[in-house]
Amino acid sequence: MSGDRILIVDDDPALLEALPEALHLRISDLDIDTCDSGHEALERIAETEYDALVVDIKMPGMDGLELLAEIRKVRPDTPTILITGHGDHELAIEALRLGAQDYVTKPIDRDYFVSSLQRSIECHRLARDVASKRQELLHRTEELEACVHERTVELRAALHREQVARRELDEAHRRLSELSQQRDMFVSMVAHDLATPLTSIRGYVEMLGRSNLQPERQERARTLIVSETDRLARLARDLADSAQVIAGRFQIRTAPCELTEIAREQVDLARSLTTRHTILLDAPDRLPIECDRQRLAQVFSNLLTNAIKYAPAGEIRVHVRRDGEQALLTVSDQGPGIPAELAESIFEPGRRLQQATSESSEGSGFGLHIVRGIVEAHGGRIWVAPDPSPGATLCVTLPLASPGDMATADSATGARGR
Repeated sequence: MSGDRILIVDDDPALLEALPEALHLRISDLDIDTCDSGHEALERIAETEYDALVVDIKMPGMDGLELLAEIRKVRPDTPTILITGHGDHELAIEALRLGAQDYVTKPIDRDYFVSSLQRSIECHRLARDVASKRQELLHRTEELEACVHERTVELRAALHREQVARRELDEAHRRLSELSQQRDMFVSMVAHDLATPLTSIRGYVEMLGRSNLQPERQERARTLIVSETDRLARLARDLADSAQVIAGRFQIRTAPCELTEIAREQVDLARSLTTRHTILLDAPDRLPIECDRQRLAQVFSNLLTNAIKYAPAGEIRVHVRRDGEQALLTVSDQGPGIPAELAESIFEPGRRLQQATSESSEGSGFGLHIVRGIVEAHGGRIWVAPDPSPGATLCVTLPLASPGDMATADSATGARGR
């Protein structure tokens, strides 16, 4: 052993001189401090960490047992050997009970004392090593716990991402299945809608080929062929528009316009299509908006046509007004209404309501689907109002034009007036 340090506390000057000399002869590299009172010993113990303490059990002022009790408070891990007088066995036992490492009696057996001191120093060194290892183990444990916590957090995050990805994948599969069903329905419906007018055209063409066909029937056949051809053209346009909406490639070309002007034009056109309905318009004198004029006219036209189809008669009311930073337009009829369970599905491609009453109720089934595509392309929204009264009300909101756009719209309106 080397570099160890001990403190000898005894009020006998002769022992304080002789005992260090004897220890130096038997133990190399041992630093020895001495003092002759318990109070001085406590001061030194507070400043220095010793590898062992040697204390006389009988000293004036503070005896060895009192000093041992104080040592246990300040340096509980420092081994202490007590020196007792001959016959002080009871005191020696009390010292051991109070935590002394060992005791030696006077006259001191030098070999036993050296052996006991070496054991005490070795025990102290081992205790320090154990404490150091314990501290290191605690540090490693904390690092491991932190690592486990970090990995747990990462694992939870990874599991969450996996769950989200799985839900997204399931949703994608579900959506793909729906799109596949819609595609099959779409193809079947298109085939049916194309076949009907083509069959009619073929039949009338064959009729025109007869040599004995009366002029009135020839004219009727010609008129019906033109009508069915127009119907095919409308169906083709609706299919093209619907395909763009479904693919998310529906494009509009916006410019400053007057929403009220568009509404008046489409209401006038709708009035010419029916004698069973009264179409009323409630709109401000002016309501500037940035829009694709042709497409927005298509919105009004489709909504009005839809109302004429499904309402047997009565009033069709068109309201246009400002609602904050948006324009709100509604089209209401007095027909059978739209069931709540169909309020969203009527905007799906190919959807037709079964209670159409107009003679011209045959259509592509894409009208409202295209309307929603046009409205959403303008940054707006369309929905069925939950109106408990008879009939149906479809609502559309569109963003209004900025003040600069209004000035442009004024110039455009003035140019058309001139």
